[in-house]
Amino acid sequence: PYAGQEKRAIKALSEQEISDYLNGRGMGTSKAAELNRYPGPRHVLDEAKKLGLSAAQSAETQQAYDAMAQNAMRIGKLIVDKEAELESLYAQQKATEENTARLVKELAHLQADFRLVHLNAHLAMRRILSNQEIEMYQQVRGYGSTK
Repeated sequence: PYAGQEKRAIKALSEQEISDYLNGRGMGTSKAAELNRYPGPRHVLDEAKKLGLSAAQSAETQQAYDAMAQNAMRIGKLIVDKEAELESLYAQQKATEENTARLVKELAHLQADFRLVHLNAHLAMRRILSNQEIEMYQQVRGYGSTK
């Protein structure tokens, strides 16, 4: 099932996953928010005209997105770097229970931080948008009414 993956620079990550982490993309980590009426700032910006956002709301949404993206890219790079470090230990036959445990725990904390950055951006949108705008967002995104 892993045929071809042995050629990857970092076996545990596809090129798409590396790109997503380095670019701070959510990769579905915020579905708990997105699918429960907590809009994402990127999607709100994409649909700002349809949602009828004010200039102030658009500016606040852009700020929320920029902060999220900056933090997610920073953490995403750390994740890729730690995965590369783990890869290197195994590739060089230097992996031990101790260094593996350390890196895996560091990765778990970084992945949690990455997800929190995205979820917190969704929380910020609930403070920026009205209930009516959230309902419109649900419709625009194709989720239907979830009241």
